[in-house]
Amino acid sequence: MPNSSNFDPQRHTLSHLLVAAVRRIYPQAKFGCSFTTSTGVGCDVDLGDNRLAGSDIPRLESEMRQLLPDGGGGSGRSLSYDPITIDEAIALSESQEQSYWVEVLQLAKSDPTQLTTLESDWLGIYPSDPVDHSKISKVSFDGQTVNFCGHTDLTSVDGQTAFKVDKLSGVYWRGDADRPQIQRIELLAFASQKLLDQHLDDKAASRLQDHRQIARDQELFMGSELVGAGLPLWLPNGATIRRQLENFVIEEELAAGYQHVITPDITQIDLYKKSGHYDLYRDSMYSPIDIDGKKFMLRPMSCPHHFQIYNRRPHSYRELPVRLAEIAKLYRYEQSGELMGLTRLRSFTLADAHIICRPDQARDEINGALDLIEKLTATFGLVKEQHYFYRLSLRGDGDSTKYFDDPEAWRRAEDNLRQALEARGEKFVEVGDEAAFYGPKIDIQMTNANGKEETAFTVQYDFLMPQRFELSYITADNTSAEAVVIHRSSFGCIERVLGFLLEHYGGKLPLWLSPRQLRLVLVGDREGPGQLSDLIAERARRLKIGVEVDSSDLSLGKKIRKAQEDLVACLLVIGDKEAESKTVTPQWRSDLVDSEKPPASQPMPIDQLLDILEDNISQRCQKIESSQ
Repeated sequence: MPNSSNFDPQRHTLSHLLVAAVRRIYPQAKFGCSFTTSTGVGCDVDLGDNRLAGSDIPRLESEMRQLLPDGGGGSGRSLSYDPITIDEAIALSESQEQSYWVEVLQLAKSDPTQLTTLESDWLGIYPSDPVDHSKISKVSFDGQTVNFCGHTDLTSVDGQTAFKVDKLSGVYWRGDADRPQIQRIELLAFASQKLLDQHLDDKAASRLQDHRQIARDQELFMGSELVGAGLPLWLPNGATIRRQLENFVIEEELAAGYQHVITPDITQIDLYKKSGHYDLYRDSMYSPIDIDGKKFMLRPMSCPHHFQIYNRRPHSYRELPVRLAEIAKLYRYEQSGELMGLTRLRSFTLADAHIICRPDQARDEINGALDLIEKLTATFGLVKEQHYFYRLSLRGDGDSTKYFDDPEAWRRAEDNLRQALEARGEKFVEVGDEAAFYGPKIDIQMTNANGKEETAFTVQYDFLMPQRFELSYITADNTSAEAVVIHRSSFGCIERVLGFLLEHYGGKLPLWLSPRQLRLVLVGDREGPGQLSDLIAERARRLKIGVEVDSSDLSLGKKIRKAQEDLVACLLVIGDKEAESKTVTPQWRSDLVDSEKPPASQPMPIDQLLDILEDNISQRCQKIESSQ
């Protein structure tokens, strides 16, 4: 039986009916795996020169309804599950020219450890389970073989199932970009139409909260087929937010005793061979570039660069810890199916840092890194356990070839991180097989609008790199001792965290992060209001307040509505009255107003308003505060 948390008996049966329905429409279709999800079912299919399109969805849904026990034309029909050996399944698949099935079944017979999770769930074959995997089930409908699976006890769908085709997408066979691209069909499936409708309503609300939709609405970034997938082009509004975030991180890190450095985006491949990254992660690195007979590559991480900086001269024990930080541009190959908005990219920016310290300083440095992370998250109003949680990522009992072989060093490192969290009184979960290859880590986990958990920030204990790069210091008795390295990202991936923040705020970023901090709306085409607008804009720019002027021909009502749609933080209407009095009346975005501390909303001198804006931006306030 599949051990997937997504398994549901009715949905599982429905997945076979999906295959049967596609077979009725396209008799020559070649199938990959069928599967269930937490909200429905799906299957992978190769239709040759044909492809299912949106216009085909009604027919596919109609065919499936005909196959349901009480669906009309399917009345009295049922699925049968018959035990069959792997060899028999291979022979049957060959006779039906189902080449994808043949490949997976032969793999299941020869080396089941090479099956993907999807394939293991499909066949019910899990190498770690001490059961006989020599037989699976042949699934038949009306006497015709339609699929295989790991079940023997399901025969029908009990009652009418509410379902709807949710997505048609392209996937590479077995996740390999060098293999054929086939089509994935995914259905939503629930026990009643009411539950399906509720899910669709929730999904629509979630879409509005999805950072990709917010980014489109606010014109933050865009993609380009000519540039490439996973390589966002930042538009002026998005670049403004990024600049504020990066300045914020640098300012706080400098205050915490970090030294900021800048290292190149390209480096010789030998650096990553020395660190060990190349041997383990070459599949996620970009291909080397030949320059003057030497191989260079875009950097996927910055730690080896920082170690070169540290090793430029000897260090005394009195100088430690040395904290080197960088807003580092990194490049990693992600499969196209894994790319998503700002949370999974091929080019991203990491608020990266490496602390080289003495072993006796490691605990304090771990605490310091966590303190900095919590200070930054508090600035955004993020609450521990409500918006994020701690995960202790350990080596566990996973694939030992992924980790440096030194059990005692692993034990000490894991104890160090665990005790640091316990001493702070933190609640945390422990997860095996999630460590870095050079040591365990504390990950700060968040969940995006689509319900997917991602690592936002991390603190890692490294006992391997000091050996490989000879990171040492001079002790009090003038001998050399090996240092310890703490890898940490105080703000994580700038792009990913920005995606989380867009969803957290629903696009309504606080004033200091807003790309539209102040908008001036001119009333009429008069000389006085225009001059006052120019004066305000000039002063605002000198104070580093983002300002824009709406001098369009739209009516005043439409200009105000557009400002609201654009989520402008502060709106000023400039007309004759304002030009004569040299005062303005701010209209604040409602979510920025604290009802217990109302900001000045009466006419006020221009300088007073600009002071309020400047103070709130510089102090990075969540709500507008004023001296009134």
